[in-house]
Amino acid sequence: NGSNECEACELTCLTCSGTAVNQCLSCDAGRMLIINSRDSHIDATCESRVTCPSVYVQTAPRECTACFNNCLTCSSPGDFGCATCLSTYPYWLLADEVDVEGACRGADLVTAHCPESYYQDSDLPEWWRCYECHSTC
Repeated sequence: NGSNECEACELTCLTCSGTAVNQCLSCDAGRMLIINSRDSHIDATCESRVTCPSVYVQTAPRECTACFNNCLTCSSPGDFGCATCLSTYPYWLLADEVDVEGACRGADLVTAHCPESYYQDSDLPEWWRCYECHSTC
């Protein structure tokens, strides 16, 4: 606080950056740290659970981080961590042919064609899949 005195963390937090329920840095045994990271603002809570909630991905033991805003599911947090997209962001740009990670983009950010150095594969009608061309192309 302003008087340079320590204050107790919220009861579910083991360590914290403040006294609010969403300022946990680590959790007591039996709880998972649920990190909601949006822009530069991070809030994290401790919940009694053994698996991550939907639209979250496990990023460390007993730690879950929110998927990027446009992802329905993800394999890592961040813009290129999407595994599937929300229906309002139906475009999926794969990082390369090995990874199944990509960025979900809305119609306002993507044209009906793949960007340069990518080719289109539209096996699934609701998604545009753009694969990176081989380096020799």
